[in-house]
Amino acid sequence: MSRTRVLVPLTARWLTGAAVGLLIASTALAGHIPRKLDVNLIRPRMPDEGYLAYRHGNGGGEERTGWTDVRLPALLPAYSSLSTDPKRGHDYSDQMIRVLTHYANEVNKTNETTALTRAIDYKVANASLAQAGLTVRSAGHVAVPGLEIPPPGEESVVSVLFRQGRSTSPGVINAYYVGSIGGDYGISLPPDYSLKNGYNDGFAVADSARDLSNFGSSTFAHELVHYLLDENLFGTFPNRSVHSPKPNDLMHESPKDPNALEGKSPSYGSAFGVRKAGRKNGKVGGLTLLEADVTDEDGNSLSQIQAIHKKNGYISRDDNGDLFGDRADFDWVEDNPFLTLEGSPPDFHAGPDALEWEIGTVKTSDHRHKSSLDDFAHDHSDWGELSGTSYNKSFFWTVDIVSQITRYADMDVGSDGQWSAREAALDYTFPEFSKDGKTWLMGTLINVFVPGWTNRSLAENYIARWRAPFPARYVRVAAAGAGGPAGHDWNTQIDAIIASPVKVPTVPEPSSFTLAGLGCLLAASTWRRHRGKPGRPV
Repeated sequence: MSRTRVLVPLTARWLTGAAVGLLIASTALAGHIPRKLDVNLIRPRMPDEGYLAYRHGNGGGEERTGWTDVRLPALLPAYSSLSTDPKRGHDYSDQMIRVLTHYANEVNKTNETTALTRAIDYKVANASLAQAGLTVRSAGHVAVPGLEIPPPGEESVVSVLFRQGRSTSPGVINAYYVGSIGGDYGISLPPDYSLKNGYNDGFAVADSARDLSNFGSSTFAHELVHYLLDENLFGTFPNRSVHSPKPNDLMHESPKDPNALEGKSPSYGSAFGVRKAGRKNGKVGGLTLLEADVTDEDGNSLSQIQAIHKKNGYISRDDNGDLFGDRADFDWVEDNPFLTLEGSPPDFHAGPDALEWEIGTVKTSDHRHKSSLDDFAHDHSDWGELSGTSYNKSFFWTVDIVSQITRYADMDVGSDGQWSAREAALDYTFPEFSKDGKTWLMGTLINVFVPGWTNRSLAENYIARWRAPFPARYVRVAAAGAGGPAGHDWNTQIDAIIASPVKVPTVPEPSSFTLAGLGCLLAASTWRRHRGKPGRPV
């Protein structure tokens, strides 16, 4: 059975049910929000400001929720210098995969797994699966006895290894770092396949993968996706294969390095974004790492993203749209048309949608990911929260949009074709405003505050201030996306929107204040000198 995907332009999503659609998506190149109003100032508060309420389930169209956390998803020991990034942070999704890794001590062999290699493995896995709306998080790391696995990676022996130290928690995937796997770099025994053959399921990565030109940085992610795809294979009957025919695909038998810069860098965290993962965007990245379609056992064709999410009991799912998006606290809602087009579980609100806010009572996040499989607290370190209350006026003229710069999900690039923190933050369309939630008109940019609202974190830099075309009660935005040599990646994460009843004026760049002050002093000095000359009229 064949599957056809129809790509719906962003503008078409908004034209339904709205008198005025957002018509700039096709021209939303990187830099669509001009730099001339950027100011290097912490966001100044507005008169009578307050938070708008995110319209979850009533106009809100987030494809997923998530947060920015200081911890690397590998959750390395607290004493490790690799364990946290207290400035940039790591984006976590409320659709989460948990992996318990095992260090297999083999006789007369030394397992080369170190904190650095695990850090790289989790970073690449998260960069690769962010486009599927997923976070890969550690459920722990333990030592177990190793086994000699004879060539060619005998599955029955691998199954015995996978019995060692297994997690008994529902939904946790067991992974093993071993010295060798009979000459293979990695091996996966997926759950349905293992159940049919009487095996213990799991996947393993061999030390020999570290000898590859890419330092084996894609092997962990590659074997994990084998596990998640299970018996959804590439090609059609009777010639299905476990590997993708696409050379840029993560699931190709010899996948290219998806993370060349950070994968080989001895200094973890040297770059803000993971520049070699995700869709092709300007000079950044290859093609999608999950490009080729797969076929299920009934002959139905579906995308890898759909296959990963379909009937997968290993994904811990939470929808925090009723709590996130209300306050500047690093807990965000995301618009992502690509997940909408997949038409599968990653989209909380399928169909035409945008992210909408209104005057109402805001809620406070409990900063937790909770599901039937998991209860996991966020860690925002000392980043804090921008204090404020619900907006309590009958209308607003000005809004500040607090967006996120995400390490894994954002692939936005600037005019030079390189990854850009500014474009990753300003990756949404010009906001539209409404009095009644039906008729919408575009607003006007007032300022962009480069340091955001706090110096403690870089994740919420580039807060943009906008003016409504009339006294408004609602505001909405959507992810920006465009082709060409520079552009956006069609996902945006918004933390909060703050409103004011005042037409707040443009704040000049600090240098403008300095020049104005010098001008006043010069004028005053000249006036005094002239006044002091005898016989001169004053």
